[in-house]
Amino acid sequence: PTQSNPRAHTTNRIDQSSSEPVQANMQPQQDAAEDVVIVGAGLAGVGVALGLHRKGVRSMVLESSPALRTSGFAFMTWTNAFRALDALGVGDKMRSHHLQVQGYVYSTARSRSPSCF
Repeated sequence: PTQSNPRAHTTNRIDQSSSEPVQANMQPQQDAAEDVVIVGAGLAGVGVALGLHRKGVRSMVLESSPALRTSGFAFMTWTNAFRALDALGVGDKMRSHHLQVQGYVYSTARSRSPSCF
């Protein structure tokens, strides 16, 4: 009888050709296809994968969510984040889908009048 590998596990692998995750049975191998495994398909994980890809480093992005989301979150990007997105070559694309905030007004429990930023 064959014995199962106790180190094997099932996870969601993000397939770049589809928006749907792919179930992958990850068996430990001597010759891994990827040089780097990135945990989390959020902005940072996908950004790291893109940067590594452009440097010729193969990576696999793992995500625990059963499906990718396109809504249900807020995305506020400051100047330094856009510099990083520009370095990845996706800053202009993000700007075209991003509301350009010129400033904001806020107040706190201690302040009586709103402050501007």
